[in-house]
Amino acid sequence: MPLDILNFPRAVFASICNFVSEKSILELRQINKLTDEKLCTLVEIQDSVIQRIFIIGCVMRKKALLKFRICNRRHYILWKCCIIYILRNFKTSSFEKVACGDISFLLDYDHVKIFLELWKPYTSRTSIKSLSVNGYNQESVHILFEFLPRSLSNECIARSYE
Repeated sequence: MPLDILNFPRAVFASICNFVSEKSILELRQINKLTDEKLCTLVEIQDSVIQRIFIIGCVMRKKALLKFRICNRRHYILWKCCIIYILRNFKTSSFEKVACGDISFLLDYDHVKIFLELWKPYTSRTSIKSLSVNGYNQESVHILFEFLPRSLSNECIARSYE
């Protein structure tokens, strides 16, 4: 008799994901939308650490490159699933894996705030060690701080304005 994995509580689903490979988690994510949402909620219930967030603006193109550095391999794969899920709202194909532990993607300036609003609920148990903002206008930087988790300490923030 097949199991309906979507009816498992989040904690059970999280435990199962701790014992399967990265590839299996990505394949599981592709099964259907409900599985995708369930994987995203795992980020909410697990303590995770994002080592660094880079936000690099390009004024001429009105684009921003967002780059997340995540060192823990299990957290990396869950955050990758979560970010892919959020990026579906923007119809962007600029998502790429730069190196192991780095997730980066390009967004229009207008979409950065929307992305952060959609991303915020998943960060309740996340510790962000540092944030670097470069080439992004000052008003937008203040919006970024509004949506970032409380765990981000002021001494970790590096800013560079136009």
